[in-house]
Amino acid sequence: MPIYAVCLIAVAFVVYFTFDSLPAVLMGSGINEIVLSFFPLFGVMVMASAAFFLVWQIWHWRDYLKAKYGPKSYQRILLVGFAGILWVLTITVNQYIPYYSFAQRFWESSPLQILALPLETFFGIASSIVFYVKDTLAVILSIVGLLTCARSVQTFGFDYMVVVYLYFPEESQIQAREIYSVLRHPVYAGALLIALGGAFLTFTLFSFATYLILLTGFYLHVHFVEEKELVQRFGDSYREYRMRVPAFFVNPKNIGAFFLFLLGKSDN
Repeated sequence: MPIYAVCLIAVAFVVYFTFDSLPAVLMGSGINEIVLSFFPLFGVMVMASAAFFLVWQIWHWRDYLKAKYGPKSYQRILLVGFAGILWVLTITVNQYIPYYSFAQRFWESSPLQILALPLETFFGIASSIVFYVKDTLAVILSIVGLLTCARSVQTFGFDYMVVVYLYFPEESQIQAREIYSVLRHPVYAGALLIALGGAFLTFTLFSFATYLILLTGFYLHVHFVEEKELVQRFGDSYREYRMRVPAFFVNPKNIGAFFLFLLGKSDN
């Protein structure tokens, strides 16, 4: 698995770095510079589509695999789902790598350089203030996001993170943790916070567009895949719960309970 994980991560970043570099490589080839300017975003869209498609396979093939392989059904889909989960995580990490560094020559002359160059460079004399504010936000969001993911794994266990109980619901337990009264999907919320921290660190329009792509992917997965199964399992009670508790963003009135969860002061 470690070797498999390293290979998957390598493939993801080869895709990111290739698309980031292509504007400089293809510069002067006759391809419209406007089109070339969006290549870094195309790379993210390719990886996001592949990642969420692979994660979807865990749900899509469940009934078929359980009918055919019984207790060994999860083993048949594990590597596929693991690849999707890992590629989603690489999108959050890629947020911390500046797009323009791979094609500086192109971006210096691009008519759409505002897409990839740090936005603080366009604030004139206020650029230094903007730089410190956005870096502070980046650090805070990254730390909170990492803590949210770490505490979620510690609280619920790794089996819940890799949806083992989707295939073995009879071995799962009802979770009555207080964090579930604050967020429906704390791990996804943590990943989104990390990605947003990266967006503020690199501070480009591309990085914020990537964040929106990731947020859209999570929303589509949660609404049309994961929670569709939960509604089938729990019915109206889950529909009511979904209307009451946000998926990814903490309601300001629950911010205290959220931080108690991060500090390990409230697990039940």
